[in-house]
Amino acid sequence: MDRNLYNFALVKSLYDQGHDYIDCFWPLLLQYFGDSEFESTSDLQGRLNEAYGMSVPIYVIDTAIKRAKARNLLEQERGGRRFRLTKRGSQYKHKLEVEKDVKRRLNSLAGSIVAFFAGKGIPISDEAALELVYVFVQRNRGPVVEFLNPDAGSDWTKLVKNTQRAAILIEFIQEVDKSNVEQYKTLRDLLLGSLISTIVYAKDAVEMDNLGRKKFRDCRIYLDTNLIFSILELREPEWNKPALELHKLLKTFGFDLFVLPSTIAELCNAVNRYRTVLYRYPSDIKIDSVYSSLRRRGWKASDAQEFITGIEDLLKSKSIIIDWSNNIDLKDYKLKDESWRPTLQKYKPDQYELGQTHDLSAIEIIAAIREHPRRSLEDCKAIFLTSDTRLNRFDFVELRHKYNGTVCEVLLDRLFTNILWLKSPKLELPVEAIIAVHSRDLFINRSVWDRFYAVLQQLHKEKQVNDDKISMLFYHNYIEDILRVFDDLDVDKITPSFVLSHIQKKAELIDKAISDKIRERESEFIGHLDIDISKAEQARNDKWLAKIEVAKARIRGGAEKTTSRVSGIILWLCFIAPSLFVAYLVFSGRWDLLGKFATISSIIAFLAILVVRFVKNIWTKVLEKLEALIYQRRLNKSELLNLDVD
Repeated sequence: MDRNLYNFALVKSLYDQGHDYIDCFWPLLLQYFGDSEFESTSDLQGRLNEAYGMSVPIYVIDTAIKRAKARNLLEQERGGRRFRLTKRGSQYKHKLEVEKDVKRRLNSLAGSIVAFFAGKGIPISDEAALELVYVFVQRNRGPVVEFLNPDAGSDWTKLVKNTQRAAILIEFIQEVDKSNVEQYKTLRDLLLGSLISTIVYAKDAVEMDNLGRKKFRDCRIYLDTNLIFSILELREPEWNKPALELHKLLKTFGFDLFVLPSTIAELCNAVNRYRTVLYRYPSDIKIDSVYSSLRRRGWKASDAQEFITGIEDLLKSKSIIIDWSNNIDLKDYKLKDESWRPTLQKYKPDQYELGQTHDLSAIEIIAAIREHPRRSLEDCKAIFLTSDTRLNRFDFVELRHKYNGTVCEVLLDRLFTNILWLKSPKLELPVEAIIAVHSRDLFINRSVWDRFYAVLQQLHKEKQVNDDKISMLFYHNYIEDILRVFDDLDVDKITPSFVLSHIQKKAELIDKAISDKIRERESEFIGHLDIDISKAEQARNDKWLAKIEVAKARIRGGAEKTTSRVSGIILWLCFIAPSLFVAYLVFSGRWDLLGKFATISSIIAFLAILVVRFVKNIWTKVLEKLEALIYQRRLNKSELLNLDVD
């Protein structure tokens, strides 16, 4: 039985009994005491480190020992710094009630996994089953460990994910979620217990103690393109569910949610391109691309147009605010440091130039809002949330946050979800959403699919394969199972001979009747293999999008002018009204009231100076809301969908 999993489950069980974070660890500590010998904290640290496979800080051990000693479970050596179990402590160690239950539950979980794999024709041992679970749990807690202590390493990024066994484990988890309450609870407790145990990685006791106490101060959350798509439920449930749960959690914590205009531009560019690439994606194959998701949702070219013209309304429906104060043109934007671009390309080799500019400019904007590097998450002022692991790694490593102990401008969505739960564990952690995050590995990598499609298109044009043979690849999602174990580094393995060999292998097993049914179902995909994207058609779409952007910019400019005029009128009224009142008092000879008015005005002016920043912030927000309201109303009346390209 994997000791780490046992400890995770035990931590969760102890936490459920009413203990706080530290109180989860002193019962574990007692297990590493002998029955009569005095032990030093360094000896205990060594034993704990061996059991956990991590460096447990001395201050955590010291705090846990103090609490166990206060409960008369440990006694201190006279004149020394060593401790041993009291009689009561020894009894507690050997009669920890939750221990047997934890072992039983893990054994039961292992047995169920083994049986599930056997049903797939794959024999594995109990140890191998629990090792798969451990990797699954570690991949979730890894970002939190690294956030709390960058020196703890980043092995979580190297954990195996796209393997056949890992995929089957995800299928098992999805199955028990529906049919086995006890097994699902065990998996849930392992996830939560592993998160609770991450606090031992905090660099000091104060940081650990402040985790649940320190509040966020006026922090803006900016959402990346991938999260916007998911919150708008335009991707698969494996993306949508975590994003919607995070959206709910962010609103619970009172965050204001923002999106950069450049992110909206990237959204619209992506959706606009869908109009010419939709037939590249089969209707029944899961590919890690928003285009695949839109295709599986049945989107047509007209749906893409409606999305682009109505994006502002869609964002408003999710309480997402457009930050027009940071409006930039991605095509003309000049980065402060162009050396970032080739470095980012090493992390995201397939990213196009405008995408690079979007990501790097977002980092620069967040850094500018923060004004200086931040060492506390709660004091960050702005965070760019994403589900893009590679962008987060680039920011964390290449921009020196890992080595400087500062908070990244770009944070992973799942990391932030886990951090918020650790800060307020009484909230219900969306475990289903966490599981959904990891089930993304069941999808075909986008770069792998693009290469496969290009090879398949080449073979079809050269008459090496016909429609019947291609349709065989989709039988019981055969090609999906083959391709989803590949990642970016395996793209070169997708060769004509690779595709032909799999077609031939499947051709031996499928009769013509089945092939005909599949060909009919995927007729649009197969029928468009010989059709290249028309440059003229794409140019026409791009021209339409450019006209839409110009029209929206004109409407927004008008809204800004109207807001400015309204603001000016209000300010003038604030000046003119008192001036007219003073003139009235002077000409009417009401010197007594004039004196009182002057005194009151002086007091008001003094107080206004004291709160000028607060008043300024309120006034700015009022104007922003007014401008957004005017812009949205004029936009709704503009009928942009009917805009002619020519």
